[in-house]
Amino acid sequence: MRQCAQPHIDVLDLLLKLRKALIEPRHGGGHVCASATATPGREQCGHQKPSKMKTHSVRLPYARSAFNAPPSFRGRGTPSNLLPRPANTGCHACGKPSQLQHDGLGRIRDAGPLNRQLLRLEEKAPMRVVSLLTPLAAVLWGAFALAAEPVPAGDQRFPDFSWDTIPLYMHVRKATAFTDQELDFLATFPLVTLEKTTGHRSSGSTDEGTLVAAQAIKQRNPRTKVLFYRNVLVHYGGYSFDDRLSQIPHPFLIDKRGNTRLVRNVSEAYDLANPQVVDWWVDTAMSVCRHDAIDGLFLDGNVKALTPYLARQLPAGKKEAVTAGYRDMVKRIRADIPRSDLLIANIIRASFFPDAGLGYLESFDGSYIEGFDVVVGTMTEAELVAKGIEAFQQAARDGRIIAMTLGLGESAADATKIDDARTRVDGLEAMEERANYLIGLFLICAERSSYLYLHDGYSADLRRGECQSKVWLKRFPQYDKPLGAPRGPATREGFVYKRCFEHVDVMVDLEQKQATLEWRTPDAVAESPR
Repeated sequence: MRQCAQPHIDVLDLLLKLRKALIEPRHGGGHVCASATATPGREQCGHQKPSKMKTHSVRLPYARSAFNAPPSFRGRGTPSNLLPRPANTGCHACGKPSQLQHDGLGRIRDAGPLNRQLLRLEEKAPMRVVSLLTPLAAVLWGAFALAAEPVPAGDQRFPDFSWDTIPLYMHVRKATAFTDQELDFLATFPLVTLEKTTGHRSSGSTDEGTLVAAQAIKQRNPRTKVLFYRNVLVHYGGYSFDDRLSQIPHPFLIDKRGNTRLVRNVSEAYDLANPQVVDWWVDTAMSVCRHDAIDGLFLDGNVKALTPYLARQLPAGKKEAVTAGYRDMVKRIRADIPRSDLLIANIIRASFFPDAGLGYLESFDGSYIEGFDVVVGTMTEAELVAKGIEAFQQAARDGRIIAMTLGLGESAADATKIDDARTRVDGLEAMEERANYLIGLFLICAERSSYLYLHDGYSADLRRGECQSKVWLKRFPQYDKPLGAPRGPATREGFVYKRCFEHVDVMVDLEQKQATLEWRTPDAVAESPR
């Protein structure tokens, strides 16, 4: 039998890339690990730690062995062989072995004999190593795989995810400090956005209140991902850095009549055509994102910046300049945000874009979704929701995070003039049919890294001694039922969608605004065809 010729492989390049992946820092800048955060029984490494380095994962070529299985691929082709450093070695805060030292170029120059030898080889003239050394590379990779601790597939910046039950998201604001009970509740979610006004009454500013809440959540559950909220166009006051904005000449848009409160006749809008305003926005947002308790930035108001919103009120050409300024600002944010942080935008909106906003997702790690069934324009509600479903499905299959919020009551945004508020609901029991429909919508679309929040508004503030939200601190019974992985994508016939999961069959009728969730018993699960 004629054997296939083995290709020549540049093993030197492979080993150099291996060294780089294993030990070079992924982020610039840094701070010394604080002893105040040390875990009992774990010593401080004392090295200069790259800022926001939560985990040190490496992405390596796959080598088949008896100890590892072929990697799976998801979304945008991210391999599942992402291996962090063993949890019981090195600094407790960042995982780096204590002997790692940074040089002036931000590289680690000393990590043991193997790295020193590789550095010497790197500095010599290039050399080609023939395929006889290929087994050595496989052995080295196999040895590393044995020493490492496997983690789930996907981007390690992303929140935890499981199909065991419905994956949930939390989006909330509260002007005063969260109670211990509320913090315990928040720490049960894999992904949390702390909205505008959070903690500004108790902490003096929204940014400080957000940090206080984020730190308390992290103390309870370090794996919860916490996002800092900022609006790209609408100025919501209450931030500690507002005084710097007041020093910039004409920071807000001015309409043809000289008015500045252009958003719902209540709030100012940033003049993003002014480079000083963009500098202020990016610098202040990044100053909060660099804090270890913050895992990313939530960008709201993108639709207002990209569409003709306010164009008729502004002087000719002004809105186009604002949109251009917004695009430049997003590029700067993407470049400046710590690499370990997420960038989530309120961008998928079927009502406002021909492609529902998918074309703008390239700059972001995912999209928050609101107003999914709020009709704007000439489409029927069923047509609008079908278009939104298609966009959600595409973005999720591309590996984006989707934080879907669906309102239990009718929209009351015009009355509150602040966010996706809802009319008063009577309680969880009275909303069961509506909840089933909304859960069905989510399950028709969901993929890995998709999360759901059913709400009646985002405020957890008290009014006359009663919480403004009827669902705050509560859970629908559907949340705790076993879900299981999907058995395939949803099918569609007209406006009727169907999808099967391990433990539930889902049918959604958009025209009737109804859904059927048929939960299987354990016996039925074992007997049902796959």
